[in-house]
Amino acid sequence: MYENRTKIVTEVRTTYFYERGDMKYDKKRAGLRLRSLRVDKGYDQKQLSQLSTVPQPTIQSYEDGTCTMGMENAVKLAEALGCTLDRLACRED
Repeated sequence: MYENRTKIVTEVRTTYFYERGDMKYDKKRAGLRLRSLRVDKGYDQKQLSQLSTVPQPTIQSYEDGTCTMGMENAVKLAEALGCTLDRLACRED
């Protein structure tokens, strides 16, 4: 029972993060935003990895725009950077 509920909530959140209205998720742009937010906080990739528990090579892939950010890692990174998911996904400045 709870597994289905968790799956539905995750699907809804993922849809919200990747596609809201006519806006689409752009992994290159999101990677640049991630890098910008990280640098603004004064973190290198290793420090952000330790704070967020997202592996450093994964962060590098996100920043390079070669990998699409999953919801779980997006939440961890947003919390570590002190920003919203909308900001991380380039939906707000």
